[in-house]
Amino acid sequence: MKMPERRFAGAPVVGLLALLAGVGGAPAAEAQRGAQVSPTAREFAVKAAQGALAEVRLAELAQARSGNPAVRDFAARMIADHGAANAQLQQIARARGIPLPTEPDAEHQALVHELESKQGAGFDMGYLEAMQRDHDKDIRLFESATAATFPDPELRGFAIKTLAVIRQHRELLVKLQVNPGTAAALPRDEHGARGIGRPRASGH
Repeated sequence: MKMPERRFAGAPVVGLLALLAGVGGAPAAEAQRGAQVSPTAREFAVKAAQGALAEVRLAELAQARSGNPAVRDFAARMIADHGAANAQLQQIARARGIPLPTEPDAEHQALVHELESKQGAGFDMGYLEAMQRDHDKDIRLFESATAATFPDPELRGFAIKTLAVIRQHRELLVKLQVNPGTAAALPRDEHGARGIGRPRASGH
C-alpha cells in the first residue's frame, strides 16, 4: 500500500523566521551602533540639534513678528543655516544610532511664549538678546567638539565647519545690536545691496 505523501512545513517556517529577523535587524543594528558611540559625542550631537531647533523656531517667530527688515533678514539666515546644519547632523547621528530631539527644549519654548507677547522694538530687543546668548553658548559647545581629542572624527569635522558659520552669525548680531533700527548695520553684498546675504568666509 502506498503511503500518502507528506510535505515538510519546516522550510516555510524557517524562511518566515529569517524574514522576521531581517525586519528587526535594522533597529537592532542601530541600537548596537548607538551603544558604541562615545557619551561625549552623543551629548554634543543632542545639544547641537537642540540649539538648532530652538534658533530656527525663534527665527520663524521673528519673521512673523518683527517690523525691522534687517532683523527679518537675519532670521531668514538663521532658518537657512541652522536648518541645513541640523539636516547634516541628523544624517551623521542616524548612522550612529543617536536619537536627536525634534522639538525645542522647555526653556526655549517658554522664551517663544514670552516673545509672542511682544511687538516692534520690544520684540526685536528680546529676540536679539536671546540670539546673542544662544550663539555665545553655541560657540562654547562647538569649540569643545573641535579639539583634536574629540572622539568622533566626522562629528568633529561637522563642528569645525559649523563653528565658522556660528561665528559669522555672532558678528552679524553685534552689528544689529549697534544699530537695530536700520539696515545700515548690515554689510553690502557683491551687488551693493544691504542685507544679511552670505558674509565672506571666516578664517576659522
